[in-house]
Amino acid sequence: MESPVFGHPGEPKPPVKFEAPLFPFAKANFGLTFELGGLRSRLELLREAK
Repeated sequence: MESPVFGHPGEPKPPVKFEAPLFPFAKANFGLTFELGGLRSRLELLREAK
């Protein structure tokens, strides 16, 4: 088997520079709350000041 990004362990591909989608954010807060009959989640992303 071979990964399309990383190649085969015997013949690895060189790393490709890419930017992850969360890099522009300075901070992230995640929350998860169990409620009666359900689940509630919350995500807060704070951008870097320019």
